[in-house]
Amino acid sequence: MEKTNINSPRSVNPCTSCSMCAALCPVQCISIVSDTDGFLHPVTDEDKCIGCGLCVKVCYKFDHEVQPQPQPAGQLYAAVADEATVNVCTSGGVGDVLARYLTSQGIKCAGVVYDDKERCARHIVTDNPADTRHFRGSKYIQSYTVDAFRQLVAEVSSTRYAVFGLPCHIYALHRWLTLRGLRDNCLLIDLYCHGCPTRNAFTKCAASLEARMPEGAVPLSLRFRDPGLPWGKTYELALTYRDSSGAGGRIADKDFYRLFFSDLLLNESCYDCRLRSTLVYTDIRIGDFWGPLYAGNTRGVSAVSVVTPQGKAMMAEVSDRLTLTRHDYSQLLPYQSYSKIYKYPGKVRSRMLKQLADPEIPVAVTISTLHRNKPLKSRLRYALRQFLKRFSSR
Repeated sequence: MEKTNINSPRSVNPCTSCSMCAALCPVQCISIVSDTDGFLHPVTDEDKCIGCGLCVKVCYKFDHEVQPQPQPAGQLYAAVADEATVNVCTSGGVGDVLARYLTSQGIKCAGVVYDDKERCARHIVTDNPADTRHFRGSKYIQSYTVDAFRQLVAEVSSTRYAVFGLPCHIYALHRWLTLRGLRDNCLLIDLYCHGCPTRNAFTKCAASLEARMPEGAVPLSLRFRDPGLPWGKTYELALTYRDSSGAGGRIADKDFYRLFFSDLLLNESCYDCRLRSTLVYTDIRIGDFWGPLYAGNTRGVSAVSVVTPQGKAMMAEVSDRLTLTRHDYSQLLPYQSYSKIYKYPGKVRSRMLKQLADPEIPVAVTISTLHRNKPLKSRLRYALRQFLKRFSSR
């Protein structure tokens, strides 16, 4: 007899890799592993599974009813924190302000940190305001959430929580918290999301930067976006290092973002994801306020959608730490991925994923594959840039 679990063939959507299924499984029969394509996904031990079906009840894969919101709920603001905060963040600093305030009030926060040693992103839980500095900055790879979400599942009935995550994370948490009657115990904060690329793209690009360090240099840290650059110009992967003389250095390029923004290497669920195009499950959604309205701003401006009464109450508590300007959604959404569906790239995606999974194939080969599959005009522009780059280096 078929057990009701995450592997059921009755699914209607691809897996988002949120990993909530593994966090809440009462017998811990679900593991989260990385496949050869560089995406996280659940694996069930059928011998341990008791068929309770809890994982299915909170999973986007099995939800027929999620629908995009053409007119988003809530009120939209542009928000900017104080100068010191903005200078260490990659946008307007709203996430940092919220995390520090929440933990100062004794509320546990689950947020994403980047582990330089393991070259991975993961959620951690903290109630220490000093620790929230590690939440700063975007991490454009999938986050391993199991340990943090498992801690929340165990504690949230008696402890107030706030969670920062992608819309797929927040959806699953909302479903479970609502099912348990605990929704009011947790503030849910998600992001205006473009989608998640394969981790293999990041790993290859990071290795390429490291290979360009001077002989004897030691890598120090890797940034997905450098807050030291003007806002809007920060889309480059940057590696800092210390050379053999003790001097510091920095190497950066845009290869990772060329791959990411091509939309050819996203998780399968990201192509027609409905969760990024609705605010039904979140209290607050934050992101960069892209578009012409703030095109001249070089410091950083956050977009903040305040959706629920709980979200409104929290924003009211931190309003004295922010400069808030009310806006209409028409001034933001055309410049986000909200309501967008990406064409699934099929064969070219498969070819590029295989290249990135092979340690013997340099990332430059995948970049070339990317450009060969672009329209003629784009290919000619790229060829011209490469020629001028080689010419100027002589």
